[in-house]
Amino acid sequence: NAQYDCNGVCGGESITGDINLDTFLDVADMEAYSLDIIADDWNANTCSDLDGDGEITVTDIAFLVNCIENEDDVTRDNQTEPCEFGMSITNPNDTVQFSIGDVNLEEGYVDIHILNPDNEILGYQFIMGNISITSVENLIDNYPITPSFSNNGMVLGISYEDSLIIKNYDPVPLCRIYYSSISENTCIETIIDVVNENYENVIAINNTESCIPNTISIDNLNGNIFSMYPNPAMDFIDLKLELDNFSDINISISNMLGQILIMEEFYVKELYTQFNVEDYSNGLYLIKVKINNAILTKQLIIEK
Repeated sequence: NAQYDCNGVCGGESITGDINLDTFLDVADMEAYSLDIIADDWNANTCSDLDGDGEITVTDIAFLVNCIENEDDVTRDNQTEPCEFGMSITNPNDTVQFSIGDVNLEEGYVDIHILNPDNEILGYQFIMGNISITSVENLIDNYPITPSFSNNGMVLGISYEDSLIIKNYDPVPLCRIYYSSISENTCIETIIDVVNENYENVIAINNTESCIPNTISIDNLNGNIFSMYPNPAMDFIDLKLELDNFSDINISISNMLGQILIMEEFYVKELYTQFNVEDYSNGLYLIKVKINNAILTKQLIIEK
């Protein structure tokens, strides 16, 4: 063999995309790519950087999916030869939007929603900010994947079998991110890549610019964590307390005239409770949380 391999060695055996160096391109290489990306332990070179952009992302995995799944289909989509890797293409006509959907304080998760009316999706990669991730669950039907994640916020989802997320004309749940800790300004920090059914990148729009600060409130009172969601509220408000010890708890909601509308008492170490505020008029209210002798007062906005 007098040909140069991807390392430039004449007669060499290195194969572009063969991350595990077993001389075959298969699912094991895709998994190796994912592991390296999540561990932030990748090295972009002529053998690994399939789209030639100087980085290793979900797009490189998508190129490998195309090569393995469509090697014999040389007329498919925008690549003459699926295994002749080259520069990625961004389709200006395809737009995908990401947003934060449900936030569940009781079970400790944030749902990410997706809107993709122009194209189907093979894979995605984004970074969450100010959240410690413990697991990620796929919420898309007929898209049999298990998203990869890192504790510091990286989330990557792609089908190694060429399965696709169908077009959605309204935002739908994409994945559920469980966390061990979350901050007020949790959001999607960066959308790295989204790959469509033609192995192209798309225009990705991050609709979490306002993040959660306007909707979730987290406070520390003498080492005790108090969380409230949403704020502003329309109908229900969730409250969660994580305490160091069992304590006497008094929670009240009052209007700006000082009239107490709700008051409840508990003796707990951990508390999750929900208050119905749908009959309250729009305006400003005060939530007072008393833990033993310590008092925390928060403003609550009712906005319908």
